[in-house]
Amino acid sequence: KSDSEIFFEKIEGLTGTVGDIDLKSITFQFKNIKDACQNTMDKNQIIAVSETDFQSAQCDKFIKTKQIHWMPSARFLVLRFNPDTELFSKKEARRFFAEKVRTHLKSKNSDVVVETSLFPKLLPGFLSSQDFKNQTSNMMAHFSGKTIKLARVNAFGSIVMDSIEGAARELQMNVEVETNPTNTVDSFLKGEFPVVAGSSGFWAQDPVGDVSMWFTKNLHKTLSFVWRDHELYRQLDLLESEVNQNNIKQMMENLNRHIVTESLVAPILHFRRCFITSPEVEGLNLPQAITSPAPWQLMIIK
Repeated sequence: KSDSEIFFEKIEGLTGTVGDIDLKSITFQFKNIKDACQNTMDKNQIIAVSETDFQSAQCDKFIKTKQIHWMPSARFLVLRFNPDTELFSKKEARRFFAEKVRTHLKSKNSDVVVETSLFPKLLPGFLSSQDFKNQTSNMMAHFSGKTIKLARVNAFGSIVMDSIEGAARELQMNVEVETNPTNTVDSFLKGEFPVVAGSSGFWAQDPVGDVSMWFTKNLHKTLSFVWRDHELYRQLDLLESEVNQNNIKQMMENLNRHIVTESLVAPILHFRRCFITSPEVEGLNLPQAITSPAPWQLMIIK
């Protein structure tokens, strides 16, 4: 293992539940996606990339459609707000800023799946953007002329970061940007960055368990301000003990509405995982209930 790759070597005689694997070794390399998309691939290579990075790198200019294999839109990107800052102390301000980012993102990138719902369509509790219409007050005067410092983290793709900056500028704010800061999380918790982007995904085979895990206190530091939300955890406690599927769907819808209303985390878009192969590969047996399988899980190529 190194900073640039992880090397796996087959142990002879050892078999798993899927039987013997022909490949003797697998090398997992960390590469710039734009460069990787332009390289010629053989049948034993797979590129794994998120939809936002795929679009930011304009990979579709360099590869054929038949080489692209999409997972469902099971992952999500959110804004995380620090409510201890003057800019985002009010939930109305958080909702307004988040909606501005969604609007900017959609206007500049027609192919992305901009959503207000935290839960993707694969999960019970999904609500369309229409279910949240007319919930945003005009807070233009609150933001105009104020200064906001943003962390530009390349991991989320330029289309996302451009939209956060673009929304702030449309609100006539003074925007300061720091690219790939050394400790984004601590700076966010201190209020130096009042809003940061984050992404994750829920496992469709156990949505309630996965939602509960994501909100587990003291697990994800960027959710520290969510841990204060007593109503969210009251609803989660009820949800975890429910067994009726119809009730679970309704309860997850209610939880979804509460999350959007408070907007301590504000969903922005749902995105897919993409796997790129050589044109020689006819298709991949992609699982539909796992948010992002590792590339080597798909390498059983005869």
